[in-house]
Amino acid sequence: MQDLVTCDPFIILGATGATGQQLARDLHARGAKLRLLARDEAKLDELALSLGADRTVLAGADAVTIRDALLTACADGPAAGVAHCIGSLLLKPAKRTTVEEWHEVIETNLSSAFGVTMAAADCIKNGGSVVFCSSVAASL
Repeated sequence: MQDLVTCDPFIILGATGATGQQLARDLHARGAKLRLLARDEAKLDELALSLGADRTVLAGADAVTIRDALLTACADGPAAGVAHCIGSLLLKPAKRTTVEEWHEVIETNLSSAFGVTMAAADCIKNGGSVVFCSSVAASL
């Protein structure tokens, strides 16, 4: 098993959500260096402080914002891996969903993932991986 302490950092987008937080805590427990990205500054500050991690507040979830934030997070060197844990769930019948709500769901869940994909080749150069997380709701 690779020694995570000497490894390039792991980047987690959506670090303040349940999945992102658990992943961050698990990687931290194994000695990994972390760079955490999320939109909720207060939660992000608390998590980053507790894990001794670098952190970046995301200004949005659109593809360009995510791409640029990820490239900035990798500016000092490549990442060992990137985890896209950004997501939201709108539990509402389509007939009651507004177009604005629909666009927000698409931006949060898909456009953010595309932004990661756009930056991945420049961010991970040493054989690292990109992981896209989803909830069980994706199968419904």
